[in-house]
Amino acid sequence: MRNVILGIAAASLIATPGVFAQTSHAQQNQATTGNQQNMSHAWSEHNERNISSRVDEHVKYLTTVLSLSGEQQQKATDIFTKVANENSSVFKNLKTERKELSAAVEEKEPSSQIKHISDKIGNDVSQLACNVAMAGEQFYQTLNPQQQTKMTQLQNEHIGRMGMAWGA
Repeated sequence: MRNVILGIAAASLIATPGVFAQTSHAQQNQATTGNQQNMSHAWSEHNERNISSRVDEHVKYLTTVLSLSGEQQQKATDIFTKVANENSSVFKNLKTERKELSAAVEEKEPSSQIKHISDKIGNDVSQLACNVAMAGEQFYQTLNPQQQTKMTQLQNEHIGRMGMAWGA
């Protein structure tokens, strides 16, 4: 079960680099306060649709490989939607902190300030891993013994293809 949870956590952390994509300085300077609010609202709507479609695709895949019942599908959807929404705010924090760190380095801030920002980033990455692991554990508990065996097998195959070894 530990491998399953770690595998799910690893898979989600691999997807995080896209969060750090930054806009150019020219684009940042062109945005007015009103435009930023509109963009924020549009991003929020896009993110909600994106979360829903990602969760639906993930549950569809799990249903195919694990033969989930209707009840299990609903529980999986609830679990993965909740963690995606929780992680959404953490991703926003990471994006802001990444910009803060870049600015601190460029402005030659004291190393204590750089360490402070880096610690915040580390805490957020830790929060992501924890959220995903806890969601994985909740999902795993909804599976029957045969499904748990299959899930463990799939996770071990996934980890093997990625070249990672988590230990026993």
